[in-house]
Amino acid sequence: MFPPKNNMMASNRPTSLLQINAHVWIREQQWINLEHPDLADIPDAVIRDWVAVGFDMVWFLGVWTKGQATRDICLAHPDLRNVFEKALPGFQPEHVLGSPFSVASYTISPALGNETTLARLREKLNAHGIRLMLDFVPNHLAVDHPWTVEHPDWFVNGTEHDMQQRPGDYFHVPGHPDIILAHGRDPYFPGWTDTAQINIMCLAMRQAMIDELLKIAALCDAMRCDMAMLITNTVFQRTWGTDTNLPEFWPESIGAVKAQYPDFIFA
Repeated sequence: MFPPKNNMMASNRPTSLLQINAHVWIREQQWINLEHPDLADIPDAVIRDWVAVGFDMVWFLGVWTKGQATRDICLAHPDLRNVFEKALPGFQPEHVLGSPFSVASYTISPALGNETTLARLREKLNAHGIRLMLDFVPNHLAVDHPWTVEHPDWFVNGTEHDMQQRPGDYFHVPGHPDIILAHGRDPYFPGWTDTAQINIMCLAMRQAMIDELLKIAALCDAMRCDMAMLITNTVFQRTWGTDTNLPEFWPESIGAVKAQYPDFIFA
């Protein structure tokens, strides 16, 4: 699909990675068409500058579609608003986009392009010897992800008692007060209140996440897996007290991706 790897991509030297916050960066670029933004419109001259510095991989952070909930939660949090106002003089609510790790759909955000953007971006980068890295969040999804309504059994469920005892770690699915799910979390910290905790011990959810991995792997050369340790059997059991009666997720999922894309990189 893409040109042969040039010497930079084929060399054995360590990868030099450039991380770019996609939404922030695209708003700062003079070349962007604000009415129809598209990451793939990046000029070749910009990519050549990256190559000249020595970068051979670019991680575009936060390209996926977020739900409205993460933005609303950020704006309603007084401590976060204080941080925003200190960091950005003249802060306005429209400056807040929400967390890139509260994914409502693994499709590109309309603010960054369309369904062909990532393939075109990758092709353009590859032509200059640069590989494309994208995000994957294996532990949780957005609280307003469609699966929370369509397949609530795929997530860690809670009870009214859980809500009373740990209100920051559980939530009623909006519009469905009978569904109580857990927020994604680390065992040592409170829940991330714009996320829903997947149940990696649910076979259907596990397969759905592998399917998402395969879709992403078709669009890029590498994947940065956020909080990857949280779905290892030991950590998941420590966090949720759930029987871990299935094999580890990562060998299974990495194997599925590598079977189709042998050179794919996980980070």
